[in-house]
Amino acid sequence: FAKLSLQSNLPVLGPLLGIFTGAIFTVLFQSSSATVGLTIALASAGIIDIYVAIPLIFGENIGTTITALIASAGTNITAKRAAIAHTLFNVIGVAIMYFLFFLKVEGNPVFLVMIDKITPGNMFTGENIERHIANSHSLFNILNTILFIPLLGILAFFTKKIIKGEETGIVFKLKYIDERFAENTAIAIPQAEKEVERMLEIALDMLRKSVKAFLDNDTKELNDIQRRERLLDHLQSDITHFLVKVSGTENLTEEEIEILPVLMHTINDIERIGDHCINIIELIDLRMDKKICFTNRAQDEMNEMYGTLTKMYEQSMIALHKIDKQLARKNLDYEEKLNNLLLAFRISHMDRLNHGECSADAGFIFLDFILNLEKIGDHLTNINQAILGELQWNKGKK
Repeated sequence: FAKLSLQSNLPVLGPLLGIFTGAIFTVLFQSSSATVGLTIALASAGIIDIYVAIPLIFGENIGTTITALIASAGTNITAKRAAIAHTLFNVIGVAIMYFLFFLKVEGNPVFLVMIDKITPGNMFTGENIERHIANSHSLFNILNTILFIPLLGILAFFTKKIIKGEETGIVFKLKYIDERFAENTAIAIPQAEKEVERMLEIALDMLRKSVKAFLDNDTKELNDIQRRERLLDHLQSDITHFLVKVSGTENLTEEEIEILPVLMHTINDIERIGDHCINIIELIDLRMDKKICFTNRAQDEMNEMYGTLTKMYEQSMIALHKIDKQLARKNLDYEEKLNNLLLAFRISHMDRLNHGECSADAGFIFLDFILNLEKIGDHLTNINQAILGELQWNKGKK
């Protein structure tokens, strides 16, 4: 360690060796805290001085990014970019601090002088060296953060250049469920409930995007919609598997026995909502191939039905989250509205067709679109009926 010191004959390589050593130790220990603790212990015992300790602390900041890079392997683009950004942030910061070792004030590196100014004792004579080392770690991160605040845009630019690809933000895994708690029903069932609510949010996003794509005759969002449909299938399978494990748990309460089939039926309804969204976007190719244009009246009718369905969907999500039976009962009225709109719009479509205002192909696509919306309403009705039962999603909620 003595060879690492700035007091040695290696004034340039000394800090570099210290940084490298600190990074290696952190990777081996898989803990930056362990490296900091070891550095403080060595300095406290007089084995290393402050000129060795500070480069080790710098190295620890690089080492911790390497563990993050390893952990990001196999993850999505967002996670990989986060790991790269963390690495760039610390590596560039360490490089700047390294050069500050050679910018001296009264014969000492400016970074060390700054630490000495904010910490009691004279660290150059070994006083209170433990606190000086700890403060160096804090000061490095504070200065680095201040430095990068105005440079965040540049950091994001280079991160995207290094990790290229489409950022979907879709992670094909459970977010709230931890299978280790499958036998602890007090934890497992609320976890499953949150995953079901997450599925409902994903399906709503699919509905909005698929309808917009259809009405605007736009194919830009189709890949994203299809990815979300695959995610719903994935979540349906994993949540069902988890609920089956929970159902096999001994000493289930009566309430828990009742709620498990409700959860299973609900995720099936949500998955079917996703299927109807796929049906809607499949109509886009047919519409584009046949160069279909809808009359203003048909467009108004499709928007009216979608608006009614959207209100039902949003209110159903609130009812589910709050277990609001009064709201759930009110939501059932939307099903009748959707059925009435479907019947009325079929009649108006026939009227347009008889008067030659639209083609048979346009009518087929129009009817298929509003029928898919009505079917989504049916699945939302199933969810509201589950809320109205004697079953509760969360204990204590009324």
